Amino acid sequence: MPEKLKKLSRRGFFGRLTRKKTYLFTVQIEEDECRNWNAWIAALPDCAATGYTEEEALEALRERAQEYIEALVEKGQPVPVDKAVQTVNARVLTITL
Repeated sequence: MPEKLKKLSRRGFFGRLTRKKTYLFTVQIEEDECRNWNAWIAALPDCAATGYTEEEALEALRERAQEYIEALVEKGQPVPVDKAVQTVNARVLTITL
């Protein structure tokens, strides 16, 4: 690393590199007879959500899935992986001002 960049790095101008996992899931979604939308992820048992619109159901499902996965990780349990799930390892640069 050039000396100028080292100085900037020591001063906190650069964020830090962290390794994160991104999980991709196949989502099932359907409209029921009451015109509500139901969405679920078969790979995550009991991970489901409902909304008045398709978008609302998907957003609620995203939040539920995140909570579900965070709980598994906190308990030291593996996140289910099968044909419907893929994991992607990526480097992420975070910048804090």
